Amino acid sequence: MFIKRFGIFFVLLALGWGLFFSESPKGNVWAQKGSKPTFQIYETHSIETALPDSSTWLENRDFWILSVFLVLLLLSTYAALYRRSRRLIVLLSILSIVILGFWFHGCPCPIGSIQHIILGFFQANYFVSWTILILFLAPLFMTLFFGRTFCGSTCPIGAVQEMLALFPIKIPDWLEHLLGLFRYFFLGFAVLCVACGLSFIICRFDPIVCLFRGGTGLRNILIYSGLLLLIGVFVGRPYCRFLCPFGALLSICGQLSFKHITVSPGKCDQCRLCENICPYNAILKPTAKPTIQERRSGPIQLGGFLLLMPILILFFGYLGSFLAFPMAQFHPIVKRAELVYAEETGLVDQYGAFDETLAHYRSGVENEVLYRNAANVLRRFQIASPLFGCWVGFVFAAKLISFSVRRKRTEYQTDSGRCFSCGRCFWHCPNQKENRVFLDGQIDFGFSRKSK
Repeated sequence: MFIKRFGIFFVLLALGWGLFFSESPKGNVWAQKGSKPTFQIYETHSIETALPDSSTWLENRDFWILSVFLVLLLLSTYAALYRRSRRLIVLLSILSIVILGFWFHGCPCPIGSIQHIILGFFQANYFVSWTILILFLAPLFMTLFFGRTFCGSTCPIGAVQEMLALFPIKIPDWLEHLLGLFRYFFLGFAVLCVACGLSFIICRFDPIVCLFRGGTGLRNILIYSGLLLLIGVFVGRPYCRFLCPFGALLSICGQLSFKHITVSPGKCDQCRLCENICPYNAILKPTAKPTIQERRSGPIQLGGFLLLMPILILFFGYLGSFLAFPMAQFHPIVKRAELVYAEETGLVDQYGAFDETLAHYRSGVENEVLYRNAANVLRRFQIASPLFGCWVGFVFAAKLISFSVRRKRTEYQTDSGRCFSCGRCFWHCPNQKENRVFLDGQIDFGFSRKSK
């Protein structure tokens, strides 16, 4: 465990070092928000009008976003681990929603920063800004040391869902594990889309940010957001638990964290109140002494899943190869090449019948060049799609292996990978020393009733 923790720590450190000190035409990544977009069709012209000067730190929006973000992250850690105050966690959540959410419109954020990091690796002319880099690495480092306090009250997307979880119900643990795999799949799919030149799919289908921006966005996204928020009233944090790709990374770091919140500040009385109140299935029960049969079957089961891992990886990699052509058709170059070919071969009677073909003819680019570029894009998908399938197989195999590994527990503990550091269990632990003010049946900030 110690080696794994430091392994992830140095990987994150090397990632930040490599992206931050990568070469750029200006020689300074700090002064650059991102690379200048390139256009194959349109001719760009130099800007003659002077841009507004926002070099001072008082006028720098990124400075204020990072300042508020880092302050909230530190206060969230203090509130969850050291103050152990559910009220303070809720207060910080409200501040996160108001400031990072509605004031700064939820952008940029650590969840969307994944795409910039990926693009920085696959495109030599794209440089990740210092704002994106810190937003991406700071929660991962904090989680590696102190658990998922970022999810508790710093992330505005998670804070909105926490506030809306008014009547949370528990779902079966097997369903929790199954649905939790989709965030890892979504992470791999986002890497596929960015690496092959498709859209930033994480930001495009973000269910909460469109609300922070005043309801702007596609109608389908608004419907998707409303449905997800409605589900969130009864199923706590559905996006965080089942879809958030950044949550997949935080879950890995959380499982290896040096320190994370505990249900009880002292000895556990095994009253099971924490198990009943937690809507996220993040409370682990004490384990019973294994029987002789379980001791014998455990290593055999683990060995079987280890042997099954390469089979699953190869099988899903083969299935993933069939996604190459359907996915490539969503790429604008491939889509344009197909429309031009349809007009060139007479499948479409009129030249320039589509906006894409009309733009192509006006650009003066020869059809052969367009077909060659489309073939290069298709080759990228033919490489990336099987790798995405291998990732899906690896995730399935890793989950099966985790089921065969048993850890001894003598008291109720928090699952550091699934615990969001929300502090709901603090109010119900008999050993909790927090100075409560909402007692005798009054509704507390945790949206749950406290009885004598």
